[in-house]
Amino acid sequence: MATLNKIENVKDDIKLRIFEGKFLPGDLIYERKIAKLYKISRGTARKALIELEKQDLLSIIPSVGYKINKRKVDPILVENGFKKDLESVYGENFEKNRKSNFSYSKIIADQYLESIFDISNESYIVCVKYLRLTDDGDIKSIVFYYIPYFLVKTSLPISIETFDTVLDSMNSKIHTIRATVKLISPEKEIQNYLKLEADINKVIKRECRFITKNQKVFFYTVEFTKVNKSVDVLPSNQIFRKVEGFLE
Repeated sequence: MATLNKIENVKDDIKLRIFEGKFLPGDLIYERKIAKLYKISRGTARKALIELEKQDLLSIIPSVGYKINKRKVDPILVENGFKKDLESVYGENFEKNRKSNFSYSKIIADQYLESIFDISNESYIVCVKYLRLTDDGDIKSIVFYYIPYFLVKTSLPISIETFDTVLDSMNSKIHTIRATVKLISPEKEIQNYLKLEADINKVIKRECRFITKNQKVFFYTVEFTKVNKSVDVLPSNQIFRKVEGFLE
């Protein structure tokens, strides 16, 4: 059991180093170096690196070492229409699990949201919030949807069912998604939402702007994910992706 924990800890830390840019695509890492870095045996280091290779984060170069792969596009950029990709990340129960603690509120747009939506500070925004859970019921992430009030006013009061219908309608109008993914130190509110342990001081922040053909932001999402619950497929810092498919 202790060895398994070491392997998981080493895997998680290497992922963090990739997010932080300490290990870059194309870099070579070696069993001996990893064993020395984490004060573990070469056998344990080898098992951790092989697990990361299985997740397509590394490529094995025979008689040389392990190369950090080019980062792939994160598959969690569109809620609807990509069920296969979402299942590969969240498991087959992702639709049920993503609806935990669903709630919404109506707020006056602040300066940041004004700039995103190109609206006045007197405009209202509907904020929809829910927690994502893993299949075993643990909290994985919290997602905030920000949608101009006029787009959803006829659907209020919003429920899970009506929100899914609203999303279906809005996603059909999306042409491009622009997203950024960063490793950050979360504010206290996010720490509380995710029930982070005291020694966890980093989460992954994913911002997505869903854009129509006329280059207007239709809606906007922010997701905060526990690092150890994040996807195995790492995103680039700036992703431009059309709804029709993934762009490498």
